[in-house]
Amino acid sequence: MPDTSASTTGYASGGEGFSIHASAFARGGTNTTTNKPSYTNGHIASDATKAAYASGGGGATGQQQSYLTGIIRSTLSSFSEGGWDSEGLMATSYMWLKTSDAGTTKSKKFRVIAEGYDDGTPDKAMSMERTIGGGLDISQGAIYKSWSPVIKVRHTEIEADYGNLDDLEYFYNLNDPGATPNNIVTFIDHHGNSYTVMMIGEFRKQLLSAVIEGQHAWYLARVKMVRVQ
Repeated sequence: MPDTSASTTGYASGGEGFSIHASAFARGGTNTTTNKPSYTNGHIASDATKAAYASGGGGATGQQQSYLTGIIRSTLSSFSEGGWDSEGLMATSYMWLKTSDAGTTKSKKFRVIAEGYDDGTPDKAMSMERTIGGGLDISQGAIYKSWSPVIKVRHTEIEADYGNLDDLEYFYNLNDPGATPNNIVTFIDHHGNSYTVMMIGEFRKQLLSAVIEGQHAWYLARVKMVRVQ
């Protein structure tokens, strides 16, 4: 097996090396960049800032520190399986919630996981009764839009503008239409569209970590919001 580099010291199952700083390959792939000390599956790295690949793919974006299955992405912070992030899918991976008062007592971002992405569900208000003659008596009203996002939230948030678990519960607990702020919330979705909503139903949360408090305590929370205007 030819060795074309002067300082490539080890191959587990050979491949041709033409990088002078590639010190280790697990399964003899070709390394075309310098200063890359380790590849688990011998993939080719196309930029110099990729620190880790779990089951590598070419890196086409800068400063992304983690890939689970070798995907390429731009604005979304988390994917569990590979795919392409392109314009027209989801503008941001977060949503905004804001209180109704003029001074805006609270205005926070909340991360929404891709699995729980919700672009709004139409709900038609109607009643239906069967008549004595066997027909149907149907009364139809307005069509409302609702959202039920799955939110990933810390117990204690450390990033600017993002809300923690208490902030999310604060928005949910707004329940008095005559108070300031009242029970109406401004909701801005992933595309930047703004809606006036109320939070209804149950507030469900699930602990994701081994700790229950602090910045390392993560929860999944699901809320339901209904458009009121």
